[in-house]
Amino acid sequence: MDSTWEMPLATALQPLIDASPEAIFLMSPDGRILAANAAMGRRVHTPAGELIGRNVYDFVDTHAATQRKTHVDKVLTTGKPVVFRDERLGQSLEHHLHPVPDATGRTAFVAVYARDVSGSRRIEEERLKNEAILRESQALAHVGGWEWDAAGNRMYWTEETFNIHDVPPEEREQGTPDLIRRSIECYRPEDRGAIAAAFEACVETGRPYDLEFPLTTFAGRRLWTRTTARPVWKDGRVSKVVGNIMDITARKKSQSLLEARVRLSELSATLDTKALLGAFVDEAEALTGSRIGFVHFVENDQSTLALQTWSASTLHHFCTAEGDGLHYPVEQAGVWVDAIRQRKAVIHNDYASLPPGHAPVIRELVVPIFQGSRIVAVFGVGNKDEDYDDRDIELVSTLGGMAWDILSRAKSEEALRQSEEYLEAIFRVAPTGIGVVRNRVLTRVNERVCEMTGYREEELLGQSARVLYPTQEDFDFVGREKYRQIREKGTGELETRWQRKDGDVIDVLMASTPLDRNDLSVGVTFTALDITERKRIQAELVQANLDLAESTDRARDLAAQSEAASKAKSEFLANMSHEIRTPLNGVLGMLQLIETTDLDPEQRDYVRTAITSSTRLTRLLSDILDISRIESGKLVLSETDFEVQALKGSVLELFAPIARKKNLDLLFRLAPGVPRRLVGDETRLRQILFNLVGNAMKFTQRGAVSVEISPLLPRSASECRILLCVNDTGPGIPENRVKDIFEPFVQVDGSYVREHQGAGLGLSIVRRLVRMMRGDLALDSTLGEGTTICISLPLRVPQGRMPVAQDGQEAGCPLPACRIILAEDDEVNLWAGLKILEKMGHSVTPAANGREVLDHLARQDFDLIFMDIQMPVMDGVETTRAIRQDESLGNKASIPIIAMTAYAMTGDREVFLAAGMNDYLAKPVRMEGIRQVMARVLGNVHRT
Repeated sequence: MDSTWEMPLATALQPLIDASPEAIFLMSPDGRILAANAAMGRRVHTPAGELIGRNVYDFVDTHAATQRKTHVDKVLTTGKPVVFRDERLGQSLEHHLHPVPDATGRTAFVAVYARDVSGSRRIEEERLKNEAILRESQALAHVGGWEWDAAGNRMYWTEETFNIHDVPPEEREQGTPDLIRRSIECYRPEDRGAIAAAFEACVETGRPYDLEFPLTTFAGRRLWTRTTARPVWKDGRVSKVVGNIMDITARKKSQSLLEARVRLSELSATLDTKALLGAFVDEAEALTGSRIGFVHFVENDQSTLALQTWSASTLHHFCTAEGDGLHYPVEQAGVWVDAIRQRKAVIHNDYASLPPGHAPVIRELVVPIFQGSRIVAVFGVGNKDEDYDDRDIELVSTLGGMAWDILSRAKSEEALRQSEEYLEAIFRVAPTGIGVVRNRVLTRVNERVCEMTGYREEELLGQSARVLYPTQEDFDFVGREKYRQIREKGTGELETRWQRKDGDVIDVLMASTPLDRNDLSVGVTFTALDITERKRIQAELVQANLDLAESTDRARDLAAQSEAASKAKSEFLANMSHEIRTPLNGVLGMLQLIETTDLDPEQRDYVRTAITSSTRLTRLLSDILDISRIESGKLVLSETDFEVQALKGSVLELFAPIARKKNLDLLFRLAPGVPRRLVGDETRLRQILFNLVGNAMKFTQRGAVSVEISPLLPRSASECRILLCVNDTGPGIPENRVKDIFEPFVQVDGSYVREHQGAGLGLSIVRRLVRMMRGDLALDSTLGEGTTICISLPLRVPQGRMPVAQDGQEAGCPLPACRIILAEDDEVNLWAGLKILEKMGHSVTPAANGREVLDHLARQDFDLIFMDIQMPVMDGVETTRAIRQDESLGNKASIPIIAMTAYAMTGDREVFLAAGMNDYLAKPVRMEGIRQVMARVLGNVHRT
């Protein structure tokens, strides 16, 4: 409640209230007493003056207070009086609750009087008198009154009626017939007949009226008013007409806004973003009486505007260019963007000068729309016939906020849908069994569960999980132990047995998590890992331990390794990306080792095909994770200084074997003027190149695939814009499919008889990465001739000299033989890495955990450490920090350390470098990648 109302109201009403012998008081919506008469004080045994500010509900018991709050709430919500009786202590008290409106017509206070109706006629007369007092008090709440006297055809207005009409004090003449004419002239010509007819009918037939019409005051203000009138009879004829007039502009605007909300909410289900924004702007124009309307989005940098749409009226009368998506800097915009600069709504009611060709603007209101602390859009209206005010700001702000809420909700729903699709794809292809049970009935299973059990999906769904277990005892044990663990710690993990459809029994490691820990009937998710082979190995180790007493130490070591494997297994369940990369690194490492052996052409072809397939699987995993992170806004660009020539080398290294196999020419040209080194996100730029070239190679059966990097004109001294074009002589893309190929999981050929495999993520990721890097993408394709995709990217040049990259330039020199510690807890990866490094001419000491690394380093001298991150006993990060902080190691504390890990998510590299590592290599690794990172790290060490 506005505190400025309390004292004036209380002071004005007090004489009237004190005149009544019955309890009368004025209260706020929360129950505070604002004014009270002496009778009220006597009723509650407290002086009237001490009642001010106290809560009226404190004077009755809890039950009575609850009932009275219900009556008060009804008055506040309906704006209508409420009468109720309270029978207590042999008395019947009748309570009258009347709404008291403020200037906007909203109920601001509640006037109450209570009278004893258990007695005589005198009490009834007092009630009528008190009702008259309350009616008079309502007149104080900014509601104007008027009276027409039939005898002299004279009109009388109260002061508030003059105020509503904006009549100057010197022109306020009472009792003149001219007031009737002047008041009717304030209404629109089309409404005057209805008003005059209603007044005449009241005079002639005594019919009261209640009308709502727009009104223009003497000062030119436009209002909505409600006028009511009733006749006063004398000697069988109407002698007077009395009425009141109330300014209901605020209520009308609120009503119009509510209707607009309903209309726009209905439209949001059928219109696209641009059409829906246009509808919002049209509504804002209509509700504010404007002739111009527009909406801009504000980019994340808070300094770039993107024009979304004009209103229909603006396009028709002022502007013929739609400007959809037009981007331009805030600093180049006019004063209307003060709404962004000042971070608040701005009104310009006095546009003095405009640039040539600008739409004629007289007045303008621009409102910023916030999402948290960031401005996301600006809504504007203009050319209202009168000045904009705070009510217009509130209206446009409400409409704009509602528009953004609807758009944000639609985007969130789309993001959720895509996320569900990605999760479903991961669920289907996950290398571990995943399923859902409800009341121990199978409701979801993935392909891996079917592979493990030999059942088809339709044979399992709807069946009791008992079908998976060889005995009732196994089934009961899992149910009992799993739910016990869930109740105690929220998840369950245990080893059990499953029986395949063909009767074979396999060992399974199961982990379970409830969908709702408080209600297990909702369902429980489970993962299942086939550990039959591991169990067989464990059994053999136990037997070997029993047979060979002298192998006790070895048995303990194997037990420790088994414990480490168990820990790695648990982490696998929480980090699928890490655990897919780890075995894939072993596969790729072994294939690379095989490739170095003496193979006949057919065998070499097999190995290269397997390496290509492994690389493809790695890219598919990265693509799925990347597209999810991009859509959720969690992918962060990381700018580094990099060699342009290295990009060329990496493309030729990866795709030259494929080109040779397909008998294609693979060309890569660096145009003159391209700097040798640039600053940007090298990883993402490389990813863009790999996706574009890989896509071109996949679809090109003859001819060539060519890549060219050329310079563009920079927009600033520190910027270096490059143009990257990939051209192929493939089949081309139909024109009607061009707009679709950049969408996730979409391919030109969507039939079952596809010639080219792939998940359809590469080009979608390219487009999103280009956008994140503030670049542009263009595509030109001709059926039967080929496709060209060009990308322009704003990069930076390093400080200092900027040598030009030379085509064909080779960097680096052969590495000397090094003494290397290879820290890796996975045996396959350890063996593969050890053999690769040895074939490169290095001496390798293996370490299964960080503690062994520290032991080796304390006893011997080494040149380099390849450090895995996830290891038992002591992980790679902890080990690195221990080395860097150990003063007893002397110069060995600064030994180069390279992270070689399956942690390849955004931000992992920065974490490892911050821990003290010198560089980073993500699994699965290639020999050439190992050479490059060693050359880079050892070269930096030698330079320092």
